Amino acid sequence: MNPPVNSETLELMRTKERDAMTPNDYLYAPQGLDTREQVRRMLDAHNRLRRSEGVWLPDLTWDMALEHYAQAKADYLAHFNGGALDHNAGLLNPGWGENLFWCSNPTYYPPDAVQSWYDEKPDYSWSMNRCRPGCMCGHYTQIVWKNTLRVGCAAAFCPNGGGIVLVCNYDPPGNWVGERPY
Repeated sequence: MNPPVNSETLELMRTKERDAMTPNDYLYAPQGLDTREQVRRMLDAHNRLRRSEGVWLPDLTWDMALEHYAQAKADYLAHFNGGALDHNAGLLNPGWGENLFWCSNPTYYPPDAVQSWYDEKPDYSWSMNRCRPGCMCGHYTQIVWKNTLRVGCAAAFCPNGGGIVLVCNYDPPGNWVGERPY
């Protein structure tokens, strides 16, 4: 496990990343959209998929504390973890749910990450209340977890064209053993 990142190291990471990018591509892929528009699209992607479940799930709201943590985590994974996705690397998670995504395409569309997590739905067995053997489904169940009310996401570019890391954090967290997502 890597040591936690202190605030000085985190600020140095952010400064180096800011210096290497333009304002439009700091948070997400360079599509000429401002941060507010990207936030709206990420939130809309989550809520659209939650609504498609056929049961009532509350719409998520955007949370700046979750976004700031997600940015710190994405920065750490991109710059100090080689882009490798690891829930235990870097900052100590204060107990939020977390979905991680990596993409090699520098012009990816961020809501596609949310869709890729949701695409795990066929791998979740409602009758067994778990993932099908050999499959992953925890990203999907976190997105549709009935008690989750807030989300915050951020992304960071890996150095030398090493891809993009996207992190979304959720509060309250989901995926409690023995509980169904809804």
